[in-house]
Amino acid sequence: MGAVIRIISYRKENLVFAEWLVAFFPGIIILVIAKLTKEKMGVGDGYILMVLANYMNLWEICMLLQTATILTSLFALLLICNRKVSKEYPIPFLPFLWIAYMILWRIGYV
Repeated sequence: MGAVIRIISYRKENLVFAEWLVAFFPGIIILVIAKLTKEKMGVGDGYILMVLANYMNLWEICMLLQTATILTSLFALLLICNRKVSKEYPIPFLPFLWIAYMILWRIGYV
């Protein structure tokens, strides 16, 4: 639905339609991975990235994903090294996606 509204009210000056469409690929890839792994990775993460594709380009989304993944990995490493959880412990990705967005916003990347 958001994509349809975005197509109808297309307003971003410097973004070509094809570039905007390509920005959906990371979200789609995460949805496919979620289905293949029987949702060990959340489907909601893919949906959130697809919503963000309405407002960000592909490189911004890739930078967001990279930053969020690094933050999540550091947090998981901290928990595992302190023996608080096992390797199978599920860690929600969305909070780290939000923190990564705030970091990138603060340094002026997005």
